[in-house]
Amino acid sequence: NAAAILEAFYPGNQGGMAVAKILAGKVNPSAHLPYSIPRGVGYLNCWYYQRPSKYSKGQYSMTPKNDGMYPLYDFGYGLSYTKFEYSEITVLPKIKKSEKIELSVTITNIGKYDGEEVVLLFVNDEISRVTTPVKLLKDYKRIFLKKGESSKVTFVLNPDQLIFLNEQLKPELDPGMFTLMVGDKKARFEIVN
Repeated sequence: NAAAILEAFYPGNQGGMAVAKILAGKVNPSAHLPYSIPRGVGYLNCWYYQRPSKYSKGQYSMTPKNDGMYPLYDFGYGLSYTKFEYSEITVLPKIKKSEKIELSVTITNIGKYDGEEVVLLFVNDEISRVTTPVKLLKDYKRIFLKKGESSKVTFVLNPDQLIFLNEQLKPELDPGMFTLMVGDKKARFEIVN
């Protein structure tokens, strides 16, 4: 029933000072979790690198999100004293196997404070011969925005960043539909021969 929980794990020699500065508002936090935190022991296995199955129905190994079985905090979860809004996500609808994939998204600081945002880019290969993760981190960018400021962030992926290991454990890139996810926004594109 606590109003807040502070979990610092092992923050190192200067961890106490860092935590004090964040709690006092001298530093605006921008970090994101490098793992998922389950709701309890009954919710294990809980990791973000899940593959789709009849049991997962989404990102994690248990049951759909509306059953309350998803993690307490997802991989990539983070807090800040300000708020960021994602909009205007764009990617070409058809891309050849040899071409680079360019995605751009506009991020606006809609909160009351200046802050830094870590923009995470995830990818999902919608249909492949072997199952691939529902959500796989491919890139990230860190940007600083003053309150009310907007910035366009562009990611460029090489085709080899979408390669998976086929059933013979050889690298391969299948043509087909992919989904890119940035913040709460999604964009789909198709790789063609």
